[in-house]
Amino acid sequence: MAVLLETSAGNLVVDLYAEKCPTACLNFVKLCKMHYYDGHLFFDVQRNYWMRTGDPTGTGKGGQSVFSLVENKDADDTKAHSKYFADEIVRGAKFDRRGLVCMASTMKDQNGSSFLITMTDHGLEHLNGTRTIFGEIGEGLDSTLAAINELQVDDKYRPLRDVRILCTHVLDDPFPDPPGLPRPLSLPAGARPPQESVEPRIGFDENLDEDFGVSTEELEKRSKARDAKARAVVLEMVGDLPDADMKPPENVLFVCKLNAATQEDDLELIFSRFGEVKSCEIIRDKETGDSLQYAFIEFGNEEQCQEAFFKMNNVMIDDRRIKVDFSQSLLVNMEPEHCEDEEAILRATRSFLFVCQDKVADLRRENADLQDNLAQAKHDAKLEQMRFEDEQASLRQRLALLVDVPHVESRSTREICDVIGAALADATRRADQESARAQEAVAKYEAREERLQTLRSEANARIEAERAAEIIAKELENSRLEIANLKQREEELMCRLHENQKASHKAAQQLQEDVRRTVQTCEAAHAERVEDLERRLLEAQACSQEYMSKARANAADLQEFRTLLESRDAQVEQLSGQVLRLEARLAATEHSLAESEAAVAKRDESIMRMQRHHHLLDQRGVRLEGRRNVTYEI
Repeated sequence: MAVLLETSAGNLVVDLYAEKCPTACLNFVKLCKMHYYDGHLFFDVQRNYWMRTGDPTGTGKGGQSVFSLVENKDADDTKAHSKYFADEIVRGAKFDRRGLVCMASTMKDQNGSSFLITMTDHGLEHLNGTRTIFGEIGEGLDSTLAAINELQVDDKYRPLRDVRILCTHVLDDPFPDPPGLPRPLSLPAGARPPQESVEPRIGFDENLDEDFGVSTEELEKRSKARDAKARAVVLEMVGDLPDADMKPPENVLFVCKLNAATQEDDLELIFSRFGEVKSCEIIRDKETGDSLQYAFIEFGNEEQCQEAFFKMNNVMIDDRRIKVDFSQSLLVNMEPEHCEDEEAILRATRSFLFVCQDKVADLRRENADLQDNLAQAKHDAKLEQMRFEDEQASLRQRLALLVDVPHVESRSTREICDVIGAALADATRRADQESARAQEAVAKYEAREERLQTLRSEANARIEAERAAEIIAKELENSRLEIANLKQREEELMCRLHENQKASHKAAQQLQEDVRRTVQTCEAAHAERVEDLERRLLEAQACSQEYMSKARANAADLQEFRTLLESRDAQVEQLSGQVLRLEARLAATEHSLAESEAAVAKRDESIMRMQRHHHLLDQRGVRLEGRRNVTYEI
């Protein structure tokens, strides 16, 4: 007797003790049959101790037995009215191993639907004789239960990821259904029971990885989009872009592979035939002023820019065939596999690297200035503190002198009081001034500290930008190395291709020679085959004529055989009639034979009686003869 539980963590097979605990097993099987447990939570999972489920509320305070769910209850049946059923404690049953299934009620005779599964071999001895053990886990102990046992739980031992019973299947049910058993509940797989009163959490089978199930191409697109976003953020941090999400203008063309001698005026004159050229800038090296051989041209509108793009790409200017693209394609096509002209991209990368290096140098200078300002502010604050302490010391000395004034005999008490009052007023005024000055110094110090904190944050941000720029520089260097490796690989492939072409040509010649020889051999074999086939054809024709004559003879024989068969059929019919008559006579003979056998049996019986009678007569004769002899003797 077993039940299969499908859970979101895997399947469990429960083997039930139907003979030892019939009531508990009946309750469990019928609840599973009506799908009462579908959607129930494993709401109490204590690692390496036990796990509990079977309560529709998910709190451990709900649930009821199948006897309280049946319809048309008999008024005289108190068991049918009960929400719970009595304990079935088996004498000698112990909680001594993992996988035991028992009722979860802590009160006597208060068993409902909630049950628990043990997850330890020891430490549960205090439960012996208090819970009804009605089964054990037959399959899924080391897989499904082990996975549930390792879940993270909160302070109330509820798993942080919900594990539910999805569906129940009764594999063997020896118990008849109680009268009025409800129909199976129709709850969608994984849905919450209507009685559940706890907040739902993340499902055990719910995947939190946003890239789960996404194809490799889509992952590559997302990675490239993230890289482009990171580059835009870096440009925003170094000040080249006002906003990372800002789109480049659509009326600007990017021109590369320029001649180093080409000037802005010449380029503007050439492109001005497509419309108004607002600006034309050739990017140059900041140190040497040499052209980096690429430029940006801004037109009056988008249509002019598109016309220039379609007509000026691959045009010869100053003995150099230029490449033209929209400016927004520059950052998008920084990857080597999307680049048609690697040298132009390398030059653009080098220029971007120079800009990043300049920004890094500026950040370093600003950081040094901030450090100097911070040191100066600390020095000023220290001087203010020392001056404040000196003022306090002088005030203490003056007060000490004032205290000694009453000992002077040459002054009257009024004069001494006036002097003390003036000194106190002067001291108070100076103390107020010094206090105000100290407060002002403290405020300045706090303002400087806030400013320094802000500068530190900016410096950290710029340092991060510097690191990002260095990372980009390393990536660009790696890209350059990859391009070189690709070129080397291309050369190797070209060499291999040339060698393969030579080998293919040689193999083709050898194949042609082999084909020619094979054709000659096949032609000779074909001629021999044709002669053989012609000879066989003549033999087949002779054989066919012979077969035709035999067929004609066989046809005559067949006709005779058919006539013979017809005559035989007539004879068979006659014989069938004779057989029927013989069968009738045989039946009559058998009947008469049966009557004769009955008469013979009767005659045998009469003979037996006569023999017995004759035997009796013989015995009487012997006795009479004996008597007669006795008489003679007398």
